[in-house]
Amino acid sequence: MDTQHTSKFVHAVESNNKRAIKANAVATLTLEEFEAAYIYFGGKCAYSGQSFTSESQISIEHIIPIMSGGHSMAFNCIPVITKYNSSKSGYHLLDWWRCQTDGMNNTTYNPFRLLKLINYMIKALEGINTQDSVVHILMDNEIDTFLSQNREKLETNFEKGTERQDFKKISQLEVLRKMDMVRIEDLYAIYSELDNITLNPAIFFEEALHELDGKIPDDVLAIVSSKINNLPDIYIDGKKVFKKEMKPEDIKIRKAVLAWAEKEKLENKYGIIGYMDFEVLKLQPDVTEFLESRKKLILGEIGANSRDFNNLINKVPNILTNLGVDNRIKDIAKHFNLSTDKTSSRSSELYRYVVNKPDLLLSGENMEILLRYVEELKVDKRLLKKGVPIPTIIDNIEMAMEIVKRAELNADEKVQRRVLLKLINSTTGSSLRSAYKEFRNRVKERDESLDTNTIKKDASRWIVCISEKYNASEILKEKRINKTKGLYQNMRFNEEGFMIGVNVNAYIVPKIISLANLDISREAEAEIINNVFLINHIKQGHRADLVLKDLASVLKAENKKMSDDELMQEAARWFVFLSESSQVYLGVMFDNNVKGRYIDVTKKYYKKMQFDSNGNFVDFEMEELKDLVIGIDYMKLADSFLKSAGEFYVIKGKYIPKEDIREKLYEKLSKCKNKKSVKATCIRMLRDISKSILEGEEEDLGRD
Repeated sequence: MDTQHTSKFVHAVESNNKRAIKANAVATLTLEEFEAAYIYFGGKCAYSGQSFTSESQISIEHIIPIMSGGHSMAFNCIPVITKYNSSKSGYHLLDWWRCQTDGMNNTTYNPFRLLKLINYMIKALEGINTQDSVVHILMDNEIDTFLSQNREKLETNFEKGTERQDFKKISQLEVLRKMDMVRIEDLYAIYSELDNITLNPAIFFEEALHELDGKIPDDVLAIVSSKINNLPDIYIDGKKVFKKEMKPEDIKIRKAVLAWAEKEKLENKYGIIGYMDFEVLKLQPDVTEFLESRKKLILGEIGANSRDFNNLINKVPNILTNLGVDNRIKDIAKHFNLSTDKTSSRSSELYRYVVNKPDLLLSGENMEILLRYVEELKVDKRLLKKGVPIPTIIDNIEMAMEIVKRAELNADEKVQRRVLLKLINSTTGSSLRSAYKEFRNRVKERDESLDTNTIKKDASRWIVCISEKYNASEILKEKRINKTKGLYQNMRFNEEGFMIGVNVNAYIVPKIISLANLDISREAEAEIINNVFLINHIKQGHRADLVLKDLASVLKAENKKMSDDELMQEAARWFVFLSESSQVYLGVMFDNNVKGRYIDVTKKYYKKMQFDSNGNFVDFEMEELKDLVIGIDYMKLADSFLKSAGEFYVIKGKYIPKEDIREKLYEKLSKCKNKKSVKATCIRMLRDISKSILEGEEEDLGRD
């Protein structure tokens, strides 16, 4: 054994055992056992068959993930290349494996590799009751002989494929873990129904045999099946390691569900089946008919098209056998005012929210609390657009209520309610509780003589002040904190309910963005709001609702059958389009001489508006505006740089016309594809021009 590898193995075995103990799993893996696994797989990755090199990182992979009930034991631990270990994470192996490639567009899975993996697991389980488990693992059996005779097939990649970087994870544990809830203990404490979601080795063997059926000779599979059936029940320290729990009726139901999943072409069939409630399925006279009827019912309730079913069941794998989910869907649609209407080309608004935040359909006390708050407060549905864990949403709501109460605002109940909802709806996942603590410390630092109640009041008023002037997501930004230091202590509201000293657009713009009902994250909406406030007219207090009114009047004249709500949503979307496109400038809407042209052009384009997965506006060419300079707002920055005294720069005794530099700058800017790149390009060009002028290295643009 290579000394370098042995050294790495010692650390890997120790760390994996510690992780298993922390998760209350069995942790008996020894260095000798993992070295035996390394030798058994020929010093190669068990999944890909690729050789480990001195540069390769060898990882201990748990076939059944620890988070899904796996143990750190010899039968469950194999050597793999690190990238596969990281990629697999908590995925079900039989779903994940086919989607991985070896870097040469070959799918790493082949049935002979799976057979070798199963044989290793069997031998390691058999070895638990032998005097020397390592010897037993390395001693050839009938399956090893078959694999040796078919070595070429074992080492061949059977299929071509493309690695799916967006492999759809079905584990609700993983979905929640990626919502910043990384501790497995937290997940189990919050969602009691997850207690029973584990992968059983006996079930895994049944699924593997199904996968190998027809691809490996029947007589070989019969030997494998016999070996599995002869395994004893294994318990270590009172914990179940292996137990044959598959009764004939369970196997029959499982096969029926698997056949249905294959007919539906589900991408994660094994993982999804693992989340189904088999106690519910056992009560059904016809399992296939039950699943079909449930699928039809759920799609109808949630307003989804058949083509979206695969995505939906990936996000909520127990949705068909969770008999209470129908009522939960109705509750969510009602309380958050989410439409269930669909078209032939697009599923409903409710569907889009649910697939972005699948934990909405989990049962439990937290969802009941959230729905109660939503019903009482009429919280905006935008609250759900960010993947914030439901407990954090609830905590932010409760904290916002406490902050507004402690702030002792000198305003009527209607204004206070509006302040509360603005604080709740514009929070994009940051904890209000931590912000409250931060501001209490700041208030105390400014004046240590204040009593506890005054500190809490001042901290609350300061948070409200920032939320009113900017956005709740900006609370902890130093710039916002500094700009409101003097304002919060004298905070007052005018007759309209707006805070005195705050640009009225701080209230109007977020409402317009909300009206647009864009299918993007909360952070992306906050970015749009910030983009709007970069516009000089908005900064100077020219009311944004006047632009909305102009756009709505154009729409009303051309769409007389459109309802008021539809009219305002369309006008708001048009407003967003004008603020985000690099070829358009929202400021032109305040200029009566030119806004007509922009209205005429953009009214046929705004409906095509799109955002990518990161919330960035996807720009496109508008033929009618291609003669205009892109990014007018940022051109002002360039022009202010070029308007210094004189018409020339003197570089190395040459006079460089500023007009030539301006043309060079504008040429660069005209190639930008979106507003962000316009800004970045302008700043970079100005920096480069300044540097070249200072260093006297500007290219020869001038005249003698």
